Amino acid sequence: MENKKYSIWRWIAPAIFNVDFEQYIPFEFSNEILNLIGFDSFQDLSNELRLHKRNNLSKRLQKKICNLITVEDPFINSDSITNISISIDDKYYKLVNPFKVVTKPKFSLELADFSMERSSEKLIVSARISVASNNFLEAKSTLAQKIINIYLSENGILSGGLIENEHKSLIQDWLQESGIKLSKSKKIIRSEDLSFSLKIAMTDFIENTLVLTASSKLCDIVGDGISIDGEEELGLTVSISNEL
Repeated sequence: MENKKYSIWRWIAPAIFNVDFEQYIPFEFSNEILNLIGFDSFQDLSNELRLHKRNNLSKRLQKKICNLITVEDPFINSDSITNISISIDDKYYKLVNPFKVVTKPKFSLELADFSMERSSEKLIVSARISVASNNFLEAKSTLAQKIINIYLSENGILSGGLIENEHKSLIQDWLQESGIKLSKSKKIIRSEDLSFSLKIAMTDFIENTLVLTASSKLCDIVGDGISIDGEEELGLTVSISNEL
């Protein structure tokens, strides 16, 4: 039997150090920061970074940079695990989420990239922070796996086209499993909004299931006004194993 697991990953890229909402640190703190990560000068840091390919920092260097950054334990949003919501003709319906989180998921945290540069009297510090969990999700049931297969390709990309006739009976079974009466489920199946609404629901689930936050360890040096901000990238990939 084909057993699919779903790995989820999330990046903060770039994660930029801000002081009082400005995207830089005053240069006067540069020596203290360099000392904190174990370098005597910008040149030493630059030489070390040149030894590493993009998004591939050594564990030794990551450990040094972690003196600047705290990545909180990932938060799993349990509310998004139980149900997903769809909107059909301006009415909302809760459906049983076909995914479930595996027992005791394991996470890996990495600093994939780092930069610290001087610009005038400003210190521009940024990092690329990632969290990933291999085999984070799996289907709740055989029916759930069939539903997931409709919406996720093997590389985790969500499809959003029209629902094929061969899939309608599966989705109707899913609607009824979610407590929607047969007559209502037939109307929902006929709706042109259904495919798009299901894609949005799946996307929202992936976006909201895992929350990653990063904070700075530089408050004692720079002050309480320092923070780390950045845009998040996220995704889902599929792994397949064969179970007898």
